[in-house]
Amino acid sequence: MYLHGIETRFNREDRNADEGQEHEQGLISVFAHNVRPLGSPTFQDMDLGDLAKARWYVLHNCEEIESYLDEHIDEMKSKFPTNYDRMHQDQFPEWFAKRVRFHIVSHHT
Repeated sequence: MYLHGIETRFNREDRNADEGQEHEQGLISVFAHNVRPLGSPTFQDMDLGDLAKARWYVLHNCEEIESYLDEHIDEMKSKFPTNYDRMHQDQFPEWFAKRVRFHIVSHHT
């Protein structure tokens, strides 16, 4: 730590540092990150319920798509006044995927 100009384990850059990566203009940052897995790959079947929960967690906690979340919950409130929250959680990922595909197609044609 006291040696200047010499790389040590205390001053070397992380092997997995991904800071400073640029992503395509207009692409939501959570979907723009390059992935470099650590360790050997292991494949484990994920229960569909767990996969849906993980997908919801990521989307629900992404500030960049907050306007889409708001738009969809308003839509669900008008369609399902008593159970809109559950319907929002169940249907948002697919609804959002369709919106993103439409956005990509309309901007690339």
